[in-house]
Amino acid sequence: MSAATNRQIAEWLGWQAVDPRSVSPYKWLSPSMGVQEELPGYTTDLNACAEFGPALRERQLANDYSDCLYEVLPSGVQQWEATAKQRCAAMVKVMDEEDTRNG
Repeated sequence: MSAATNRQIAEWLGWQAVDPRSVSPYKWLSPSMGVQEELPGYTTDLNACAEFGPALRERQLANDYSDCLYEVLPSGVQQWEATAKQRCAAMVKVMDEEDTRNG
C-alpha cells in the first residue's frame, strides 16, 4: 500500500487539501478535526481505519465492505484479525465498485 492509496482513502472520507500547490508537508482539512499537517496513516494504523465505519454506513456500503474484506483475507482469518493494510485493500475495492456503479 502506498501513500497514494492512503490519500485516495482520505479524500473518499472527506479530507481536502487546503492548498494542493503548497510544498510538502501538505496541510489537510479533516471533516471533523480541522486543519492537520498530515493525513491519518490508514494503511498502517488500525485506529485510523476506524474512520471507515461511519462513512460506509452513511453511504450504505457497510455490507459491501464486509464482503470485500472477506475477499482480501487469507483463508481462516476472521475480519476482526484484519491488518490495516488488508482493511485498506478492502476499502479500495469498495471505492472502485462504487465508482463503477456511479459511472
